[in-house]
Amino acid sequence: MVATTITVTGLPEARSALTRLQDGAEAAGRTSLRVGASAKYARFVEEGTRRMRAQPYLRPALVEVEGTLRARLVAALPRGAQPVTAALLGVANTLKAAAEKRVPVRTGSLRSSLYVSTGGGGSGRRA
Repeated sequence: MVATTITVTGLPEARSALTRLQDGAEAAGRTSLRVGASAKYARFVEEGTRRMRAQPYLRPALVEVEGTLRARLVAALPRGAQPVTAALLGVANTLKAAAEKRVPVRTGSLRSSLYVSTGGGGSGRRA
């Protein structure tokens, strides 16, 4: 559960603060970001096969940035929709960078195939 504190000093300030919080929450709910790899063998490296051990790079990177995601989102929510969207995109790029460092394959093609895209179901534009 994520908790945030809003300090309100009067009715107009209360309405404004609650509107920004609602806008931020709505932006978080409709923002879809995907961090992945386009290399055909990326899944085999991440999950392994019956002949090759798994060498995870995305999942450990997600664990590494999970605290950052929560902190940035909590800080951005009271400020409204644009800061929330920017925070989520920033964390996605941080996740991509963390995954790039963990890619075990030395050829560079898997590393260079990592991407961040916006939109639903992987059909969005690359960011």
